[in-house]
Amino acid sequence: MMRFFMALLALVVSGVCVASQGYIEKEGTRMTIRDSVAVHDAQVGKLTIYLLPTRLSATEKAKVKQGNALMVLLRKGSPDSNKWGWYPYARLELKDTTTKFTSPDTFYGYYLMVYGLKQKNYTDNLNGYFQDDEVLRNYHLGSDRLEFEFSGGEKSMAIKWRLDVDAPLL
Repeated sequence: MMRFFMALLALVVSGVCVASQGYIEKEGTRMTIRDSVAVHDAQVGKLTIYLLPTRLSATEKAKVKQGNALMVLLRKGSPDSNKWGWYPYARLELKDTTTKFTSPDTFYGYYLMVYGLKQKNYTDNLNGYFQDDEVLRNYHLGSDRLEFEFSGGEKSMAIKWRLDVDAPLL
């Protein structure tokens, strides 16, 4: 029994038990994704996923749910002081013709905003339509979680990404 707990502790400490994984990279600077949260606003018909280089606390997630994501993220410290003196993050919004987001068959596009990857107070903004270079797989929206894999890139902006999202739905 003690071996089981030690193995479990080792997994938690090593970071293997991470909900979301992947990266977003621009011109050789890579932000590793270690956490994500999703917010489904059915009234506006928007599904927003915050892609983060560190884990959020329960208090921070509650503030994101209340619509205060920007204030939470701008107050966080750098996840890697060798790369950044600020907190980089990304926001992915999925667009759906039905506003229900039950199937990628009804998705007509996405918006990816990447903040601070190369420079503080600078955002890269991409709009896409799930064409040849963007691949969305294994999509599932449950009552409390959102799961999918999404990879792609934009050559003109020198950005690429590979995301394996398993996010709580706030």
